[in-house]
Amino acid sequence: AARSSMAAADDAGCGCGSHSTSYVHDPNCASCPPAQLGFNTFPMGKLMLDRDFQAEQDFFRGKHLRHNRYQHGSGIGCGLEVGPHPTVGCRDTYVVVEPGQAVDCCGQEIVLLRPEVVPLADLVKQAWAAEHGEDPMTGTHTIQLCLQYAECATENVPVIYADCSCDDACRPNRIVESY
Repeated sequence: AARSSMAAADDAGCGCGSHSTSYVHDPNCASCPPAQLGFNTFPMGKLMLDRDFQAEQDFFRGKHLRHNRYQHGSGIGCGLEVGPHPTVGCRDTYVVVEPGQAVDCCGQEIVLLRPEVVPLADLVKQAWAAEHGEDPMTGTHTIQLCLQYAECATENVPVIYADCSCDDACRPNRIVESY
């Protein structure tokens, strides 16, 4: 039987939620947000810039992540049971991860809303080849199946003014949390 566990990740690429391409945080969480946070003040007449709105998001998001990380720790909150594929002929190749919730070491919540079919045999073969090359896989091995947090940029919208671009730029309007 496979064991379920988790790690951490981050960024865009959509197709997210199911074997997506996304940036992955350092597994040791060296890239976790800092625990010390600052918040905006709003004096009358203050010119609000994009960095002010981002700082507001960062403050409340940072508090949430810090709370999860220090008060609850990482691990599976509920669900995420790993089981055999329902089709007998597929059980040598795939497992199914049931819906559930977990928190990674940075405090990011990872939520699976529907069962996820995972090509475990291929993942094991790839991991073995990366570490052992052409050596044959023999004997009994423990397999750890991990989830990684990912952020998927979506809803590209035109940006009237872009700091780093001279062309008509499009930027994501939303970030969807995924895995």
